Formats: sequence, C-alpha cells, structure tokens
Amino acid sequence: MRLRGIAVVCLIIGLAAEASAQAPAAPPAQTQSFDQLSTGAVKLERRDLVGWAWALTATCADGDDMAQRQCKAIRDARAAQIKTQTFVVEAEPDAFMAGAWDPAKRSVTLTVRGCIACAPIEVGGKKLFIVTNKAAPTEVGGTLQAAVIHETARGFDDEKAAEKWRGKAVPRLKIELVFALPQGNPVWTRNGKDGLAVNVLGFRVIDPCDGGVVCSSGGASKQDPDKKACGTVDEGAADQAPADQTPQETIVDQLDPAMIRTALVPTLAKTQECHDDYGVDGQTKIKITIGADGTVLTFEQSGDFDDTPTGECIAKAVKATVFPKSHKKRTPISYPIVLR
Repeated sequence: MRLRGIAVVCLIIGLAAEASAQAPAAPPAQTQSFDQLSTGAVKLERRDLVGWAWALTATCADGDDMAQRQCKAIRDARAAQIKTQTFVVEAEPDAFMAGAWDPAKRSVTLTVRGCIACAPIEVGGKKLFIVTNKAAPTEVGGTLQAAVIHETARGFDDEKAAEKWRGKAVPRLKIELVFALPQGNPVWTRNGKDGLAVNVLGFRVIDPCDGGVVCSSGGASKQDPDKKACGTVDEGAADQAPADQTPQETIVDQLDPAMIRTALVPTLAKTQECHDDYGVDGQTKIKITIGADGTVLTFEQSGDFDDTPTGECIAKAVKATVFPKSHKKRTPISYPIVLR
C-alpha cells in the first residue's frame, strides 16, 4: 500500500521545540536483521513522503467549516494508520559517507545517518525535514545533518584500492532505512526549521551493481545484481538499435536517489581531479537545486574548500552536472565530498 499526496492547502505549525526530547527512541531491535524488519513494512517512494508528512502536520485551517471537517477526517484517518505501521524508504545520498583512507588502520570509515529528508520536502507551503530522533540534527551549510545511526570501517589492501572504491562504487550505493513513528509527538521546530522525528529501526547499504551488502543492521541478504547500475554501457545492445531510430526523451515525475547518484558519478570523478591538481585534502558539503530540465539552478558549498582554488574547481564540476529531466520544477539535494 502506498500513501500519496493530497492537494490540500494547509499551514504546518511546529508543535514542539525539541521532538527528540519528547519522543525518545524505542530500544533498537538488535536481534532482528534488516530483512526481518523490512518484511511487511510499507514501502514509501520519495514522492510519497509529502502525503505521509501531510497526514502528521496538517492543521486543516483553510476553507469553510465543511472543508475543514473533511480535511480533518482524511488527516486523522491517515495519521491513525501511519502510527500503526512500519515503513521502508530509500534514503538520500547524504545518509551515507565513506571517509578518507586511514593508513594506520588500512581502512575507510563508513558512516550512516538517519537522513530521510535532510534536504527538505515542501508540505503545505512549508519546508519540512524528516530525520532520526536518536539525537537532535545539526545544521551544516543551510541544510540539516541527521544523527549518526551506525559507524564502521571497511578494510582495503592499499590507498589506491580504497580511493577506487570511493570514486566508483560509493556514488551508486543504495541506502534503505526502516522506520516507524516514536511514542509521543514527532513534530519539532528547531532554529527556525520544522520537521518530523522518526525512530529508525534498521538500515541496509547495498551496491546495486553486484547486489552486495556494504553494511547493515543485524545482517541483510545479498540482492540480485543490476548491471545497469555499474555505470557501463552495453555496447552490444547499442549496436542492435536501428540506425534511423531516434531515442525518445524520458521525463520522470521526480528524481529519485538512484538517478541522482548515477548523474553524480562523473562529477565526483572530476572533483577528485581537483584534488589531483591542487593537492589539498579536506571535505565539503554541496547544496544544489536541480531544475526540471536537469540543470543545476543554485549551488552552495561549505567546508574546507571555501574561497580556494579547489573549491572553485569543485563548483565548476558540480554546476556542469546534468541530471535527468523531471516534472518537478525544483529538486534540492545535499551531498558530502571528501578529497584525499
């Protein structure tokens, strides 16, 4: 079953100053694997988050008395259903980060954050964040950074192997979170930002190219590989296409995390060239808005490369990125970049 948005104009009011304090996380289900936690969970697509969040935040204060009563009836019925369900959603790329090579430990640190919507979604005319209630989120470069829900290390033979994996595999990784509403009021307002705090029960990070599990909570099964996710071109299939056949342009409803990751693969390779050219280590967080035509409308970055040649090089690479076209006029995203 999927929850979809409702065309109801409403005002979202933050009802609590600190939702994470009012709605403590339930004890994590350590004995359950991701597979067990996700079995029976309602799968939410990114486009479903607006309708899901509306049911928990709508005031139904617009319109006449009948319109308000109808709005409240729909809202309350959906909210009551949501409170009894567990959900699984593909998180934003910002939910996962692979750190720099550690020569002493011969590994890189892998960090998973409870980031369902750290780039806000628009609900009822307001921007709304959806993050884990494990701890209060922090603000970085105008966006929120959710609390860390897992940290581990991945070993490599040498730095070259680690950097190859970070450059090629990490951008295509798929992060999935299983979550439910916590006890109490999940709505919060913090430093002028509104959001919902959820209880993240489990996670899985997989490489769709080979179906392998990079890390997970309680273990997870390997998935069927998807060679299209590997970033290679099937030359044989291209040769079979009729020479006079013009590919039909595809316009999606909205960009999903997989589309964003795929488009960023060549961009991240170019940002690594920025490091090769200037030799400066560090990390930055980019915040961009993607237009309906797939171009970058706005760009911001914050971190170690502000006002430096490396930062200018990164900006040039990111601004030139072309994403798939969509029917959504503006898609905001944030993404961490580590250069070593």
